Amino acid sequence: MSLERAVLSSAGDADLIQARVEYKGTWVWPRCSLLEGPDTEAVRGIIENREPPRSEGYTRPLWEESLWDEHESPWADRSTIEKSLLDGGIVLWTFHEDPKPEGEVADPRRTPFFVRCVGGDLPDVVHDLAHVLGTSGTAS
Repeated sequence: MSLERAVLSSAGDADLIQARVEYKGTWVWPRCSLLEGPDTEAVRGIIENREPPRSEGYTRPLWEESLWDEHESPWADRSTIEKSLLDGGIVLWTFHEDPKPEGEVADPRRTPFFVRCVGGDLPDVVHDLAHVLGTSGTAS
């Protein structure tokens, strides 16, 4: 599983982010999530500098996945995410902007966004992270 690219684009009055993920044909499709740049750096720092809370039953891979899940961006409406299987073993993930988010959300034109995809089963999880083209810090 590898994340080929992720791109921010406009769809009428709303924005969307599309991610192309190469899918190696395992029976479980990769799971993708949207992250904001500051959260991405925070999670990386936690993983590098702390040990998992083993007293709570966490292994390192399970703990790392739970940290990434806790930092998913509220920008996208989870109920409208689309997944399509394309030719050549590519899965296209489409994240639609939430028209009525709860609380404040980052603006992808001012904040770097990342897509993170995970494939495989614990403990043999493979993940890939890609900067979303068109968000802050990238060429449009």
